[in-house]
Order: sequence, then structure tokens, then C-alpha cells
Amino acid sequence: MQWSEFILAFLALIPGIHTAIDTSGHAPSAHFRQLAGKINLYLFDYKATNPQRHMELTGVDNRLILQNLSLLYGLGANIILRLPLIPGVNDDDAHMKGIAGLLKQYPRILHAEIMPYHNLGESKRAGLGMTPKQFSGVENKQKDFWLNRLHELGANNVILSR
Repeated sequence: MQWSEFILAFLALIPGIHTAIDTSGHAPSAHFRQLAGKINLYLFDYKATNPQRHMELTGVDNRLILQNLSLLYGLGANIILRLPLIPGVNDDDAHMKGIAGLLKQYPRILHAEIMPYHNLGESKRAGLGMTPKQFSGVENKQKDFWLNRLHELGANNVILSR
């Protein structure tokens, strides 16, 4: 069973309940079409603007992800763009400009939410025998810098996840 079929079956069990999906956007577009009008809110991650950098960070480029964002937007979906940011990894100015450009391209996106890196999952990595990533939590000064930079670029519908 595909995940979209499972979600549709689950939605049939909970009619009238507000539903939200947290997604990377990397799935067949047909799955998003199947859910059109049935999901109330999409929490849509945007990890890197540059397709090659996205590939380096996630193992896939971002073409399908951007295609699905466009599809959902065109279908009138409610979208919150989530911005997982890691200092020195995906917070360069080119990505900030890409975020601002995306928000200008899709003005009906409800807002974008900066989600600073936190190290809460490092114990899970250690438990799986994986090497910790050695990133530290993000200071408020850095979070404020990202928010202010995006506002300078005209992306005024950006908030900070605290």
C-alpha cells in the first residue's frame, strides 16, 4: 500500500478532523494529487535552494520537491514552509535569497518557519551506532540574524520556531 492510500483510508475514519501532513515533498506527484482537498495543512520542508547542495545533504535533488510545492500551491493547499537551518551547512545567503524568492513566487503560503538545528536526536544516533554529527544548538543571535536577513530580502511572512 502506498502512503497516500493509507492516509486516505485513515482520513475516512476521522471525518471532520483537521489534518496536517509534515512532508519533505519528495514523493510522486500523483500521491499529492490523491490527497488534494482532503488535507487541511501541509508542513512543507525546504532544506536547500541549490539542487546539488540538496543532493549532498539529503541524497536527492530538489526538483521533484519544488514541482510538488508548485502542484500543492496550484491546488489551493494551505502550506507552511518549514526551514530547517544548520549554521554553516544550509544557511548561506544564496539559500536565504532562494527562500525569499520562493515566498514571493507563492504569496499565499501561510508563512515560513525557521526551524533551527537542535541536537535532541543525537542520542538516537549513538543508540544506532552512528557517529554524532557534532553540531551544537543554535544561539538566539544566529536565529535573529536569519530572521532579519529574510526580512531584509522582503520575506516578511517568516517566523522563528522557538
